[in-house]
Amino acid sequence: MEAGGRGDLGTPGSADGWRELVSGLPSPAVVVGTDGGAAGLAAVEWAAAEAAARSCDLSIVHAQPALVRAHQRRTGDGPPAHTSSDPLLEEAVGRARAIASDTTVHARSVVGAAVPALLGQRADLLVVGNTARRTGSRSGGPVCLGVAAYAMCPVAVVRLKSPESAAAPGIGTRRRREAGRVVVGIGGSSPSVSMLEFGFRAAAQRRVDLTALVARPPDLVDDVLHEVAPAVGVESLSWPRLVTAIARLRLAFPTVSATTVCRHGSAADVLVEESDGAALLVVGQRDRSVLGRRLFGSVTHSVLNRADCPVAIVRR
Repeated sequence: MEAGGRGDLGTPGSADGWRELVSGLPSPAVVVGTDGGAAGLAAVEWAAAEAAARSCDLSIVHAQPALVRAHQRRTGDGPPAHTSSDPLLEEAVGRARAIASDTTVHARSVVGAAVPALLGQRADLLVVGNTARRTGSRSGGPVCLGVAAYAMCPVAVVRLKSPESAAAPGIGTRRRREAGRVVVGIGGSSPSVSMLEFGFRAAAQRRVDLTALVARPPDLVDDVLHEVAPAVGVESLSWPRLVTAIARLRLAFPTVSATTVCRHGSAADVLVEESDGAALLVVGQRDRSVLGRRLFGSVTHSVLNRADCPVAIVRR
């Protein structure tokens, strides 16, 4: 089944109109999970725009627990959720079409819990929605955190702000920088080439600038430095490697104007401040161990619930 610029929703009431095996996808695509809520639909719209920018297919997945599907079959009141008359999937496809009319859209229901259902998809990018429960909350939704912690491909989290957090003033001296830029948070002993490449590609697709951001504690950095290495206190970061990696990616993506910035402050706070006005914030996830995934990075966890733009999590 295909829906979008090169297909339709299938015959109403026909289960075959929606059913599609994962192996049937023509190629890895942008995959978005939705539950029909506001955050899920916002994720669908963002994923549709991303798929259009990448010139690839969009796959919309709705996971249903087995008990729900069994109840639907017992009642016999109308078709099951994977048919083309499913209003949840119809609305999601409609939102995607409105954003990217020429993009091929696949839509299907999957029986099972949302996290394993999404992790089982063949994808270049997984997209999920996230709703902040209250201002300053650091308790993201279980689906958002589960997918972000365990996925082996990049994950984009589209945060739907609560009215309370949307009306809250900015943190500290937050500044709106160049509108729409891509921000890549750099941390660890060595810069992640995969993170930088993801950021450069995203900036090239959006035709915007890129900021490579290094956050250092206040006692190590006294001010914002552009395109130069801090004089002291950067033992944990190989600055020459960062400069070299960015120089190589500038050659690969000549249309992207990249700036290297070092700011003092806690990593989470600096990243959140820099996300103001950005199109995308790219952060890393280093530990692939089971324990590391369960704990999840405290910085990433915090950023997911506080950033003012979508957040992409890329394996280092």
